[in-house]
Amino acid sequence: MAVLERRGLDTGIGPREVLAAADDHLMKAPPSIDSIAVASGLAGVFSGFKRPVLETARAECVDPIDLFLALGERQVVAGQEDLIADVARQLKAATR
Repeated sequence: MAVLERRGLDTGIGPREVLAAADDHLMKAPPSIDSIAVASGLAGVFSGFKRPVLETARAECVDPIDLFLALGERQVVAGQEDLIADVARQLKAATR
C-alpha cells in the first residue's frame, strides 16, 4: 500500500489501518534492542541477518559480534546471506 501510494496510485487504504492490521496480525513480538542489534547497527549490516549470524557463529565457534563487524567491513547487504558462513569460516581460520 505504501509503495503504491508513493507512486501516485490511490489504494483507498489508509496507512493507519494497515499499520493497525500489521500490529494485530504480523508483529508477533515487539522489536528489542540487545548487544547483537547494536553490533548490527554499528557494522551497518541488515538487521535481518541476526538469526543466521547467531546460528552460524554458534556452528563455527566464532563471536557473533566479530562476525557482524567482519560482514560490515565487507559491506554485505540483504540478499548476500550466503556470505555469512564464508566470513565466519575466515574468522575462525584467522584465530587459529
